[in-house]
Amino acid sequence: PGETGLLVPPGDHQAMARAILSLLENEEAAFKLAERGYQRFLERFDASKVTLDLQESYEQIIRAVNRV
Repeated sequence: PGETGLLVPPGDHQAMARAILSLLENEEAAFKLAERGYQRFLERFDASKVTLDLQESYEQIIRAVNRV
């Protein structure tokens, strides 16, 4: 929270409105959050990394099934 986005309690519409208004009132902060969020996305969801993670998951499943 505060690094790549804003966190509000589930169902708290007033908190959501305050969070949105705070971003509308502070464009620089909004752009910083967006940029950090985008960078985090690139780090976590790079296509080659996701592919390798998925491959590892399949290999773990195959090993587990072969042990049964």
